Amino acid sequence: MDIQIISSDTQEKFCPIRGERTQNLLDRLAKEVDPEGVDTIEREAIEVLSHCSNPTIDKVQSSTSLVVGYVQSGKTMSFTTLSALASDNGYRIIIYFAGIKDNLVEQTSERLREDLLDDGNNNQVYKLHENPTIDEAQRIKSELLLSSKPTILITIHKNPNRINKLIELLSTTTVSHEIGKKGVMIIDDEADQASLNGYAYKNSKNHSENWEDDAEFTSTYRAILKLRSILPNHSYVQYTATPQGPLLISLLDLLSPKYHTVLT
Repeated sequence: MDIQIISSDTQEKFCPIRGERTQNLLDRLAKEVDPEGVDTIEREAIEVLSHCSNPTIDKVQSSTSLVVGYVQSGKTMSFTTLSALASDNGYRIIIYFAGIKDNLVEQTSERLREDLLDDGNNNQVYKLHENPTIDEAQRIKSELLLSSKPTILITIHKNPNRINKLIELLSTTTVSHEIGKKGVMIIDDEADQASLNGYAYKNSKNHSENWEDDAEFTSTYRAILKLRSILPNHSYVQYTATPQGPLLISLLDLLSPKYHTVLT
């Protein structure tokens, strides 16, 4: 595999702006969070998105970043705000790895219905799919073609079976043609759980010339890499309260974050 190093000086800086969808969410958050808190949530979401790939630039690009927040620090509120901001700035699909337990997928979907879909008031703005299969390919294609340009929200259980079903769906001619180089965001909640390669330490002990060919990968890690490989223009954002794993993996690992934001 050839690795091309791109100087950061040659990359166009992505400067996200607050749009109507973000403002709509912030206005509702203001009913339960003080003004200073709302400003902080927005500022940190803008910081996270500014390190993501620019979805409006028609070229192959990707980014990996890390968001660290202690327990009860507002991580879910952060990634729903990030989602609205991403939607305002051209992202058409947002995928959520909602955790390794089935009930977490339901919880994440319910939170998105409450925060982004506003319990049905924003059904024209966002389209939510929970653990979709290839049978929903035509429906997702139709939603991508809508003149209102809704953002497709996809919540899935973080296991290889579900991720591979999503890969199958996104790889269909029906959907892949419409995605093209449109911006896709992947939000990995509890990114320290299951996402990283559990065989990394074992692989590091392999000193043979063909160690890359002999390397072992855990099934979830392999599925995540495969999903990223089929998305020409995407950003991978890891959320966690325990960042040691993502921070200490090899810098050459494709899940190694290049930027980080600490939630306050």
